[in-house]
Amino acid sequence: MFQKFKHLFFLSLLLCGKVFSQSVTVSHALGTSAFLKGETFSQALTYAPRLNFLFFGSGHTVSIGTTTSMAIVFASNAFDEPIVTFDVPLTLDLNLGHASDEDSDAGFGGFVGLGPCYNNIWDYSYQQFNYRKLPGTVGLVFNGGIRFDSYVIGSYTLRGSYMLNFQNGGSNVIGLNVLINLGDI
Repeated sequence: MFQKFKHLFFLSLLLCGKVFSQSVTVSHALGTSAFLKGETFSQALTYAPRLNFLFFGSGHTVSIGTTTSMAIVFASNAFDEPIVTFDVPLTLDLNLGHASDEDSDAGFGGFVGLGPCYNNIWDYSYQQFNYRKLPGTVGLVFNGGIRFDSYVIGSYTLRGSYMLNFQNGGSNVIGLNVLINLGDI
């Protein structure tokens, strides 16, 4: 039994050495987002940094990042009060092609990933002639998208996401982001 753990330990050290011996780059993007959660629609400003830490040749990376969005929602229901909202996923993504790393010269690319997410966009529930606010949600977000170079006015990312709500009484969240790729830091 100890022999198996010893082999597993040395294999993990070898893999960690391979991962961390490579250079690490930080890419980032800025843009806008739209979210639909139950009956609530919101738009937000978005900043999306990611840490590219595993490279499989030019144009293929694994990254960990966030597409953090913040908005002030003006509710169109019984509350009619502005609410500051956040959507904060932390995803592990596989990036291919355009903008996957600083050396990629592809004109088109994409990514897929998943990870935990916190979203506090209020969800309104109508029960017995009365609205009530449902709290923010924590769940698993699935995301994917495309990146492309317009060759005229810059590089863009279109990202879609779907968050499964793990808490009772709330809705799943659908998101769409349009981002301008700012490159590597």
